[in-house]
Amino acid sequence: MSDGEVQLRVGTLYGVLDRLSADGLTVLDREEVRQGRLRRYYRLTDDGVAALDAEAERMAAGAGAAKRRIAEGRRAGTDAAPNSGAPPRPEPPTALGLAGGRA
Repeated sequence: MSDGEVQLRVGTLYGVLDRLSADGLTVLDREEVRQGRLRRYYRLTDDGVAALDAEAERMAAGAGAAKRRIAEGRRAGTDAAPNSGAPPRPEPPTALGLAGGRA
């Protein structure tokens, strides 16, 4: 689904699924045996869909804030005083004002 961009170890994946299920965000949908191995399929609950939507909105807002700060930094770099010899320093990353969230 991620075109190879996201790669999770089996232990990581099932640990996350266990936590999501414990939080009521996913439920086991079905199990089947394929090539002698048990496969489990999970689905999002209504609460899981709402949590995913809220997290996507939070991440989009953070990305938007980062893009605005990058654009401001580029504009500030063109506003350097003539003959100053150096562009203004951008603010440190901690000044982005992005809120943290749970993973």
